[in-house]
Amino acid sequence: MTEEDIWAKIKRLRISDMSLLAPVVRSRVGLSLKIAEHEVLDVTVKGQRYSVPMKAYVVETLRVQELQEIYYGQKTSKVKNVLYGSHAYGVAVDIVSVQYGWFTGAAAVKAWPDKDVRNTISVLWFKRLADIVTADKVMAWGGLWKKFPDSPHFQSARTPVSPNDAMRQAYAAAGGGEAGRKAVWAMFGLDASATMLA
Repeated sequence: MTEEDIWAKIKRLRISDMSLLAPVVRSRVGLSLKIAEHEVLDVTVKGQRYSVPMKAYVVETLRVQELQEIYYGQKTSKVKNVLYGSHAYGVAVDIVSVQYGWFTGAAAVKAWPDKDVRNTISVLWFKRLADIVTADKVMAWGGLWKKFPDSPHFQSARTPVSPNDAMRQAYAAAGGGEAGRKAVWAMFGLDASATMLA
């Protein structure tokens, strides 16, 4: 399979439906996107001033096993089994720039041909996004992980960084799928009965 085929498959397998997220997570992420939409990051790098729109979108919510295995094979995830990652439970999202994605593609390279400038802008952009998304401590930012930083990744601050056995057991006991996710949400007060953004 060619690199192009792999990326086409990734694009096909990615799920970005926010209705699949725990209600508290969905509410916080939705509010954060609205806040970011109206902001511009003004930064100076190597003596040059840049204004970068903060408008962002959710590129991935729920993750399926097939996609998890691709990420594991690419070494962009440390776990092969999707149930060992937070995306399987509807408590995590990946958020990127509307205009520049992950800051690695053609649009970013065209805007900032100097790799050091591009990397610095990327770091500052994701840090500002993290300030918005984690402002009330409902969400945590994967960019702070020491062993495997993941700047686009945000997940519930109420759940463990990595899903634990109790989460997997509750998910399985409820029959997996939507019922399993709801069982996990209830464990951490992330379900519809929870006070939003409490």
